Amino acid sequence: MQVKDIIADTEWRPSPRYGVDRPRVSVLLPTFCRGQSGLFLRAAHSVLEQSLAELELIIVDDASTDGTAGQIAELMARDERVSLLRHPRNVGLPAVSEYEAFRKARAEYLAFAFDDDEFYPHALAELLAGLEAGKHSIVHGTVDLSAYDPILRRKTQTCLGREPNGQTLLHATNYIPNNAVLLHRRVVHEVGFYDPHAAMSRLCDWDLWRRVAECFPIVPLEVRVGTVSGPATADSLGRTRLLDQWQSTEWVALPRNEQLKPGAMGEYDVLALPGGLSPGAALAAQEIGETFRDKFWFPKVSGTRRVPSPASGYPGGTPTVQASCPVPGTGGWLADGDRTGNGHLLVVTPGHSASATLYFDHLPTPLRGRVRIAYPGTHEEEEMIGASAVVFVCSVLAMQPWIDYAERLQIPCYYFLDDNFLVLGGRASPYPELRGYTDDALRARLRGFAGVLLSSRRLIDYFREKALHANLFYYPPIAGKPAWKESLPASPKPAGTTRIGFFGGSHRLPAFLEQVLPAVARLAQQRPVELFAAGVERDWLPPAPNLNIVCFPFELSYDIALARLAACDIDLLVHPNSDTRNNEYKTLNVLISAWAMGAVPLVSDAPPYRELAGQNVAVLCGGAGRSWPDAMRSCAEDPQLRQSLRRNLDAFCLRHFGGQENVAALRAILAAHPAPGALLREMRWRRAIHYFRHGFAAQWRRELPHKVARRLLRTLRESWPGRAVRRLGRGLGLSPRPGNPRPFCGFRSESK
Repeated sequence: MQVKDIIADTEWRPSPRYGVDRPRVSVLLPTFCRGQSGLFLRAAHSVLEQSLAELELIIVDDASTDGTAGQIAELMARDERVSLLRHPRNVGLPAVSEYEAFRKARAEYLAFAFDDDEFYPHALAELLAGLEAGKHSIVHGTVDLSAYDPILRRKTQTCLGREPNGQTLLHATNYIPNNAVLLHRRVVHEVGFYDPHAAMSRLCDWDLWRRVAECFPIVPLEVRVGTVSGPATADSLGRTRLLDQWQSTEWVALPRNEQLKPGAMGEYDVLALPGGLSPGAALAAQEIGETFRDKFWFPKVSGTRRVPSPASGYPGGTPTVQASCPVPGTGGWLADGDRTGNGHLLVVTPGHSASATLYFDHLPTPLRGRVRIAYPGTHEEEEMIGASAVVFVCSVLAMQPWIDYAERLQIPCYYFLDDNFLVLGGRASPYPELRGYTDDALRARLRGFAGVLLSSRRLIDYFREKALHANLFYYPPIAGKPAWKESLPASPKPAGTTRIGFFGGSHRLPAFLEQVLPAVARLAQQRPVELFAAGVERDWLPPAPNLNIVCFPFELSYDIALARLAACDIDLLVHPNSDTRNNEYKTLNVLISAWAMGAVPLVSDAPPYRELAGQNVAVLCGGAGRSWPDAMRSCAEDPQLRQSLRRNLDAFCLRHFGGQENVAALRAILAAHPAPGALLREMRWRRAIHYFRHGFAAQWRRELPHKVARRLLRTLRESWPGRAVRRLGRGLGLSPRPGNPRPFCGFRSESK
């Protein structure tokens, strides 16, 4: 069913001022049966009572039957800024309502309200001021969130939207509430709007923020926007609509921006299954779609169950699958009947660094949709239960609880490493975080692992020489260009000016200050030069005559930091190397960075870059290479040399960082560990429950004093009465009094 057919009978009641004035902000407010509870009026009044008076409120009533329509009529009679779209029959897809409201919105800026949200009086004025002052395209503030905790069985309060490095975390979790956002309408025209597909009804907002984050910086502001109480209500989407995380991961990886742009949205089929989904994800999407069977727009097929075929009615047919890396044609890596086609990998990483981005975020579609990122502390170990296998990134000793959990549930584990911590580790290591990394310690830790992914050939040789593991995979970084649609505040490059970029991190700063910055300053005496440094504070760099220096603050996300530099039209990317024992095991990531920003790489004549000698893809400086001043001057003065180096660099990245080896490695892993079926998932759940009841009890019995254990058990019994608490008490060696026989919350099927 296409969107245009679903909304064909929508009634439009514009305000008397519609088409007369021009508001600065359009607030979109879909609602359904929140009039009787009073939530709708609170939400609407909080918008109309904003200190920013130049706004319009477009309400979309999804066929409410509880008196909401009368309340809307009263609002329209009292305030001429209110317009109404009314569905004669319930649609049940908030993204469709948002799209209808967007079509009628007249303002340059858009804000979003739901019927269980409230705005603080100055929220929109403060968001608009911050957006215009910084010339941003999208900003967000913070909200006070009320949610229901099913374990504690009570409402909880938290502040949402204040997470550091939040745009990076969007890969794994949604931290942006809808009513905290203010965006320029050009964002919608670039990336599209909310996905109205039935399978995305729970996550259409998160999906939009993720698509926006690939093209625009999402800027946090210190603005307290309001409150969100929807997650705490019994009829919220989070508690009434089905969700499959693995299906959602595959879906958001699909290229859909063109189909979701305002001009194409009408043709979008909210039930069709696009190509590129695994069989399991397609089945989950279909089952979610079946929950809308009672809606008027759901096709009625007499006596049979409707089974939509892949891409039937999907806008534009099957979406063109393109790799985010420079390799053409890698999208068709899944063959019909391939046992890897239904598998998924969970990548567990302490933080979203370049170790996650360069190796897993840049995977080609649809393989990228088969990989999820999880952070200990943000996610729970139960995320592993549906995975074919789990990949632990770098800091394997710091993720011991997750590894123990996976091993107890008998989930295959793999290790990924992109640097040689072992030559820097040991008891005498100057790096405290690496003192536990020795050959013996890592060999023992990897004994139960199914394999190891390594980023360089030299690192593979080291693992073989030390017999650290027998099953090794070559897994290099993957090239990917940022699709940034908005340049950061940087003036256009003046004619004849050479822009030099530094993108090496603080650990390269000493070599940069000693070797490179003097050469840049010398070049600035001879010709116009501008220096752009990422991850560097301005006061770290000494002043230099005739040299304009622009510094960008540290950014956890490799892609975002790269996008900032790429938007500045960099000519030369300098990458000095400190003399450390692990240099020879590192990768040539700098070549990917230079290729992505269209720059020429100037690197130290030291491992691992020394192997580039004679390949004419980079200029080697220092040691046996050219001096830094000579290399910079020759590249700055000779455009043909730069063009030749860039052409060779394109071919080199296509050949070495195109993702071919990565696809082969992950296909081998997924072939060895097919997707867990219903029976295996059930067994994993049972092992998880057993681990919770007995494993934790044994640990508490060893580590907690008897009185502390009794006090803890008493607290648990107050919140979680039932047989499981008594079992836990027996495991602790305690004898809790008989409790309520109701089963343990969260494990009902296991407690019967």
